[in-house]
Amino acid sequence: MQMMTKRGVQWLSAAADSPEECRTAWTRDPRAPYTLPTGRFFDVVVIEQRIGLETFEQLDRRGLPMGPVLADWGAKQVGFFLPSKSRQRFDDKVKGETPHPRSTGTWVRNR
Repeated sequence: MQMMTKRGVQWLSAAADSPEECRTAWTRDPRAPYTLPTGRFFDVVVIEQRIGLETFEQLDRRGLPMGPVLADWGAKQVGFFLPSKSRQRFDDKVKGETPHPRSTGTWVRNR
């Protein structure tokens, strides 16, 4: 399992109520859970694990731009973090499954 990159930490922690506190927590323990609000800086599109992993592999193989991705192995889901207001473009690309968006007014927590 790959840990968050420095760029991913900076991008995600910017959404926290206290970005510096979030970055400090992840510096001490990169696997530490931290709850982040969606909608201000990013939305999260959650899809079924199999389709999510295939989507990730295709984006990675083609060298296409991609933000942070969260795999929830227990729930068998993959969440793609997208810049706010870009969800529709993502939905248009994912075939065969209706993504479950997490946007303004919801929270996402890494585990």
